[in-house]
Amino acid sequence: MIATAQEVYDFVDMAMQQCRLRGLNDIEKQLDDALHLGSSGMEILGAIKAVFIAQGKQLEKVLDREKIDEIVVFVNKAFGME
Repeated sequence: MIATAQEVYDFVDMAMQQCRLRGLNDIEKQLDDALHLGSSGMEILGAIKAVFIAQGKQLEKVLDREKIDEIVVFVNKAFGME
């Protein structure tokens, strides 16, 4: 289970590598943009969550769906949504 923001960032790095290997360059770019969006960790986490939600079906081709869902749950908790 994802428990820290650092684990989210590590997972995003791995996801970007997998996207690069599988030719999902648009999603890799979206994740990279999310990592450089805004000036606060919360903005970055929100942007990462948005990519995982919007691109969930495509990301399932290269990532475990359970991990994708863990990212969303972690960010929701960080925002006080759960």
